[in-house]
Amino acid sequence: MRALRYSISYSIFLIAFISAFDSDSLADYHYASHTGSDEYPYTSWETAADSIQKAINAASAGDTIYVGSGVWEDVPCTLWNDLSLIGRGIDSTAFRKTSSIIYLTVHMRVVIRDITFDGLLPSYRCGGVQPVYHDTAVCIINNRFRRLAFGIDGVFTGKIVNNIFENSEEGINGFFDACSLLVRNNTFTGCTVPITGWGEWYVTKNIFHHNPRGGFIFSNFIGAWGYQDTAYVANNLFFHNLESETYDDEELIDVIGRAFLENNTLVGDPDFPRFIGVAIEPNIPNQRDLNNNIISGFQWAIRNYSQNIAGRLFYNDLWRNVMDAYVGNAGIDTIIGNLRVAPMFMDTLDFHLQAYSPLIDAGDPNILDVDGSRSDIGYTGGPGGFSYPYEDLPPRIPDSLAFSFVPDTVFLNWRYNYEADFNRYQVHRDTISSFVPDIFNLIAETDTSFHIDADITQSHDYYYRIAAVDNQDNLSEYSQELAVILTSVINPFDPNVPRLTEINQNYPNPFNSQTTISYYLADIGYQPAEVQLYIYNIAGQLVRRLVDSRQYPGRYIITWEGLGEGGEVLSSGVYFARLIVSGIELIKARKITFLR
Repeated sequence: MRALRYSISYSIFLIAFISAFDSDSLADYHYASHTGSDEYPYTSWETAADSIQKAINAASAGDTIYVGSGVWEDVPCTLWNDLSLIGRGIDSTAFRKTSSIIYLTVHMRVVIRDITFDGLLPSYRCGGVQPVYHDTAVCIINNRFRRLAFGIDGVFTGKIVNNIFENSEEGINGFFDACSLLVRNNTFTGCTVPITGWGEWYVTKNIFHHNPRGGFIFSNFIGAWGYQDTAYVANNLFFHNLESETYDDEELIDVIGRAFLENNTLVGDPDFPRFIGVAIEPNIPNQRDLNNNIISGFQWAIRNYSQNIAGRLFYNDLWRNVMDAYVGNAGIDTIIGNLRVAPMFMDTLDFHLQAYSPLIDAGDPNILDVDGSRSDIGYTGGPGGFSYPYEDLPPRIPDSLAFSFVPDTVFLNWRYNYEADFNRYQVHRDTISSFVPDIFNLIAETDTSFHIDADITQSHDYYYRIAAVDNQDNLSEYSQELAVILTSVINPFDPNVPRLTEINQNYPNPFNSQTTISYYLADIGYQPAEVQLYIYNIAGQLVRRLVDSRQYPGRYIITWEGLGEGGEVLSSGVYFARLIVSGIELIKARKITFLR
C-alpha cells in the first residue's frame, strides 16, 4: 500500500506537469542571433534580433524565443509569462558575463532549455535562473549550470529535468513551502550544496558525485525543511561525495518533515568513513521511511537526531558502515529485512548489480521491479528503476599483498574478497621474477586471505601471485607480483634485531571478517618476556585476549576475526590493540575499525 500511495501521488504530479507544459498551442516564434539583420519582430533567423531581450520583448504569451549559437553577454534578461526560451544546445548556446549578476529572472510560467549558464569566474559571483513569484512555474530541461553562485534559486514550482549542475555553490534552492517540484535525471557534480528546499519534492533518477562540503549554515546534501514538507527521494545514485577532510559528521541526505527514501544507492568511503548517510532532523510528527536503499561506507548509515520521533528502516543493505544507526532517544520503531552484505557492484564507477548479488530480489516484497519481480535493493530497483542483464563477472583481483617473515616461514596476507559467490584463492609461487602462474607453481588453495608458506629456504628469493575463484569457477586476473627477498629480510633472532618494541597498524583497516596484526619484541630485559596483546572497545573494556604468553625477541603475526572472548561476533565500531611487555605498555595502542 505504501508503494501504491507514492505511485498515485507521483502520477497525479506528472499529469499536472504534462498538461501545464507539454500541450501544443498556436504560437509565434522569435529569434536572437549574432548573424541576423535585427528586424522587428525577429520572426526568422535571417531577421533575428541582436540581443536576447529584444526577442523576448517582441513576444506574447505562448510564444517561443530561439537563441542562436555562440556566447551571449547581453544578459541579464527577464522572461515573462508563458514564454519559452530555447537555445541550440548546451555546447552551442552559452550565457556568460564577468560581472556579478543573475542571468535570467523569470515570472509566471516559463520553459527554458538547451542553454549553458556559465559563471566563467571561480569566484561564483553570477546566478543562473531566478524565479521571483510564488506562482511561478518553470520547466527547465537539458541545460547546463556551471561555475555559478547558484544554478536555480527562488520561489517556484515546476520540473527540472535532464540538466547538468557543476562546480557551483548551490545547484537548486527552492524555498517556497507550497511548491511541488520534480527533479529528475539531473547530474550534480562539484556543487557545494546540490539541493536545498522546502515544499513537496520528487527527487528521482539523479546522479550526485564529487560534491564537496562547503561553509553553508545548512550543510545539507538534499534538504527538505518545514513541518508539512515531504521529500520523495527515489532511484538516485550518490557516490564520491563529501570528500572534504576539513569537516566530520556531515550528512549526505538531511530531511526535516516527512521523508520517503526508496531505492537509492548511497556510497561513502569505507576506508575513511567520517560522514552520515541519512540524517533525520528534529521532532516533527511525520513518518520517515528508508526502504530498499544501499547505504555503505559511512560513520553512521542513518542518524536520528529526534528525541521523540522514530524512523522506519525496511529492506536496506547497510554495508561497511562504522555504525548502522545513531538513534538518540527516539530509536527506529520498525526494522525489517535489512542486510549487511557486499552489494557486488559491476565496478567502482558502475553501480549496477552483478549476477549472484545478494541484493537481487531482496527488497520489500510489496514493491516490484519494472519486470514484475520482487524489488532489488538499490537505485536500479523498484517501479522507478529499470531492467538490465546481470553479468556474471569474475571476482575482484586480490590486492594489497603483504608479507612478514620469521625463520623459515613467510606469512602472506591480502585484502579479502567479499563477493557472495566467492569460493577460494589460488596461491602461486616461483623463484623467478615475472613468472607466469600455472598448475606447476600452484602451491595452495585457501578460502582465507592469509597463507603461511613454511616450505622455503634462505638460499632463494620467492615471488608470489594470487587469483580469486568464485562458485562458478570464474577466475580473476592475477594479483601483482609480491617479491620476498630473503637476503634483505631481518632475521628476528639476529643480534641486529630492532631495539624498539613496536606494534604495526593492522591490515586491512577497516576490516569485515579478518585482520592481521604484527608486532616486534625488542631484545631487551629478561627473556622470554611476558607478552599480552589485548583488544579493548572504545569504552576501555577488554573484549579479547589475542596473546597472553612468554615470547622471545622477534617479529610476530596474529589474526583477529572480530570475535570476543566467548567467540561471539562483536558489533561494528572502533577498537584498540594494546601491546604490554613485562607489565609495561611501551607503545601507543593501535586503533582498529571493525565493520560487520
